Amino acid sequence: MTTYFAFKPADKVQQEIDALLGKIDSGSKEPLHELHTRVSVEMIDEILKNCVEELIHRFQANAEGAGILNTLLSILKSTAHVLVKQLLGKHSNDEVAKMAAFLRQRRIVTATGEVRHGFALPDDMAAQFKSLFAAIAAGEGKDRKAELNALMLRFADLALVAFYDDFVAPMDLGFIKRKASDLGRSTISKGIHVAVNKLIPQLGNKELAIFADFYGSQFIEV
Repeated sequence: MTTYFAFKPADKVQQEIDALLGKIDSGSKEPLHELHTRVSVEMIDEILKNCVEELIHRFQANAEGAGILNTLLSILKSTAHVLVKQLLGKHSNDEVAKMAAFLRQRRIVTATGEVRHGFALPDDMAAQFKSLFAAIAAGEGKDRKAELNALMLRFADLALVAFYDDFVAPMDLGFIKRKASDLGRSTISKGIHVAVNKLIPQLGNKELAIFADFYGSQFIEV
């Protein structure tokens, strides 16, 4: 069994992903670049919702934690949306098919047939999360916050590869767009690292439990 970080997109978004991939597979002559761009923006919002935004809602009683995450969400959303508009345009259906491979790579089907999107965790990372979440459940999380902080930075780097690098990789970018992509990645990476380093140290046992429950619910084995 492999452990994945995987979330379930909104039904409407999943339907549009399925429609896009279906048209690609059927060899549709209908221009697909607009649908691909829309799906890409919607997936960005779903990723941010399931990585950051929903945690903000759970942290409402913790003003500092919610504030840190709100700042991070603003940086991520504005940077990602601008980049999509810069990188995607009137691509041919062959180019769209090449880029849409990202959606297939991130697709995970559970044992019950539920479609999620995410990425595999290395075995040692999955085991460490399991150990930390057990300690948090036992009320011992405050003693292991430094370990959780380091692990979340590693997790963030892995997520950036899965959700950013793998999205950009199939694109044929010129010099200007490549520089924009690199700058956007740097901005996102720095924002996440700053937020994690501010967030984790100030969490108490109650907030740690919320954090563990939130992320733990999105770790699945397939």
